[in-house]
Amino acid sequence: MERHWESPWQALKVAIARRARADPLFRMKLLATPRRVIKEVLGVDLPPGIALHMKEEAPRTLYLTVPPSAEPPRGRSRGRGRPRQGGRP
Repeated sequence: MERHWESPWQALKVAIARRARADPLFRMKLLATPRRVIKEVLGVDLPPGIALHMKEEAPRTLYLTVPPSAEPPRGRSRGRGRPRQGGRP
């Protein structure tokens, strides 16, 4: 399977998920103060320009993350302007 779409953060996401599943205290702290816990426990200091959104999964719920488009939005160069909010369901 081709994996060119994976973000540079994929290994970190996998490490966090494994640790949170195995360590209830880590999970609790991660949900309360994720940026601090990622730095203290995993030694990764997320850059200030990186947004962090935590969402605790629920049984019987499917969560999908859509990777960024390979092409910049029409009429704008990549990295300029504000991202659109919302969208179609």
